[in-house]
Amino acid sequence: MVLRAESARHMLAAGVHPDDIVCENVIKMGSLAQNTVSNGISTMLSNLAASLSVDTREDRNAIPLLAAVKKHKSIDPDVLTPDVADKGLLERSWIQEYYAGAAKEMYLIHLSKRYAGLTFSEAAIRIFHETRGTVLLIGVEVMLSDEEASFHNSCESRVLLNPGESLLLTEWIQCYCIADDLDQVFKYKICPEEVSLEEMRQRGNTSTFMNHPGDVFQPMLSASCKDDLPCDELISLTAYTAHTTPNHAFMKNRSSDRSLEAIALRFKNSNQTVTGGNPYENPLDHAGLCSHKAENPFTKASLNALSAPPLAVLLHPKHVVICSFLGEESLESLRWLILPLRSPYAVSHPPITILDTAEPSDALMRALSAFKNVYYVRGNPLVYSDLQRAGAKAAAAVVVLGKRSKTTSISESALDAELESSIADAEAIFVTMLVELKMDFSKIFTVTELADEANSKFMGMSFQLDKLQTVMSTCDSANSGDAADGLGMKVFKLWDNILQHDAPGQKSETEIFGLPLYMSGRILHPELCENMVVQTFFNPSIHKIVRQLVGGPRCTGVIHTFSVPRVLREQRTYADVFQWFAASSYSGICMAIYRISTQTIGSSSHIELPIVITTPKADLNILGSDRLFVLIGVHTLERAAARIQQRYRQFKRIPDLVMASMGPKRE
Repeated sequence: MVLRAESARHMLAAGVHPDDIVCENVIKMGSLAQNTVSNGISTMLSNLAASLSVDTREDRNAIPLLAAVKKHKSIDPDVLTPDVADKGLLERSWIQEYYAGAAKEMYLIHLSKRYAGLTFSEAAIRIFHETRGTVLLIGVEVMLSDEEASFHNSCESRVLLNPGESLLLTEWIQCYCIADDLDQVFKYKICPEEVSLEEMRQRGNTSTFMNHPGDVFQPMLSASCKDDLPCDELISLTAYTAHTTPNHAFMKNRSSDRSLEAIALRFKNSNQTVTGGNPYENPLDHAGLCSHKAENPFTKASLNALSAPPLAVLLHPKHVVICSFLGEESLESLRWLILPLRSPYAVSHPPITILDTAEPSDALMRALSAFKNVYYVRGNPLVYSDLQRAGAKAAAAVVVLGKRSKTTSISESALDAELESSIADAEAIFVTMLVELKMDFSKIFTVTELADEANSKFMGMSFQLDKLQTVMSTCDSANSGDAADGLGMKVFKLWDNILQHDAPGQKSETEIFGLPLYMSGRILHPELCENMVVQTFFNPSIHKIVRQLVGGPRCTGVIHTFSVPRVLREQRTYADVFQWFAASSYSGICMAIYRISTQTIGSSSHIELPIVITTPKADLNILGSDRLFVLIGVHTLERAAARIQQRYRQFKRIPDLVMASMGPKRE
């Protein structure tokens, strides 16, 4: 694992495979970016990347909600106990659902031959129903090659997230799933019968590069003109056709998915080729993100684009404000934070305003000028008027970047290092408090990056300050002496609660998983990447999935947030929602829901905050106010875009230049 993307070249020089390089900056910045448009996604990813054992028992002699996981691991998992949150919350169903989802993990498994010949969507639906929603299929790992002649000699693995209807499964194909434990996978016989539970638990048993011949796939770049039906009208679509499957003869007579063909060609011809190269190099050149660069050269006119945002931007309903203390060090961080928000697969490209105290350098201005609707305000995020100038008080989302600690002395004592780490988050915490004061949580979303997990207990103080202000105003208006003394005692207790070092309900650093603001996605877990690296040791290639889900290099799937469809708002369950999305023409995998809950912050501050429930129980009732996290493959998005463009051309009577260039159909 490296801290910055530019250090990846040293890992490549040392012989590390490009896909095995984990860049902390890319993962964290991508999580923050995705969190601004899909609120709460960072919490879902952090929980999946961690190894947790959940115990929500009020009575220690009672049966636990979830059994201990990872008994085979040499590293003990974190344990969440009822002390994490107020015990009164345990009576509410949502806290049980949250903890159950927090214990879910991702596993790399082989599929049984029972699923051979099914599309990915069909297999995902069947496994969901067979396991009653306890096992969720999210992706596959296949082998790709550039040249057919050297196919079996120069194959390279690739993770495909939710290929949907575009991939036929084969026996022993490697798949990624979300489950409570491998026991669930083994119990329902999802893996081949030849594989025992002990073999499944052995590290490296599902090696990324030890696939059977039936697992080997290659891009299908030739299409027959005999069948030119629109993509969504084909019975079976594929861009990766298996060499040895029962359906291979049938698939040879079908035309390929033209949008997937374009994706395969793009992978082959771009700098992000699947056969090598640095995935973190020149991020502005991939995915067509700088197609407008030729039109806007780095002249003085383009540099002027980094001015204060106009009033129209400040009032934009999707405006994103980034509060930074990084100065000259912000170039790499801001680049990887903005890239996911300018992805060709993003639902929208919101205007972005950066607030920093440093004067932007020429290099920073050149990098940011490559993006459209990005503005820069020089000011201090700790100054309220500067926050207003940047539009932080009216933005849809505010990202507060943590201040990097600068430890230069090797002989520095452990006490000094701990002190520096503890005060490194002071600015980020105070900025978050300024933004959150008198804030309407239904209109603005804040997410804060912390360097030290222990500092998470200081988050949410603004809610207690709001209550303190209310009590003090009531105290000023009190007439009788007894009433004033009583209110004065309340003020004293509130100040004592706010200023104490150990916040209520925060007994250890590991209990960040139970903080209301973390459960809502408003705190980025400081050890997200460290936990993910530990998981990668036992479950290979999980870092590839997380990197893709945050919008990093070689992305094949994205998570979009949807409101509950009207047809699913009355007396429907999570199983109904999963079936509805997975079985649609444009398949999606519903991975989690974002649900409003009433939580306690501090000693007595109650506030409505949504929480993330990862892969809930199949019989969980869906509420009309829920938000759905749906994983969609990029090939599905390409198909949908092509379909919309085709309908638009038909409506406007615009000739299809692509079809015209192919000539008339052959009889």
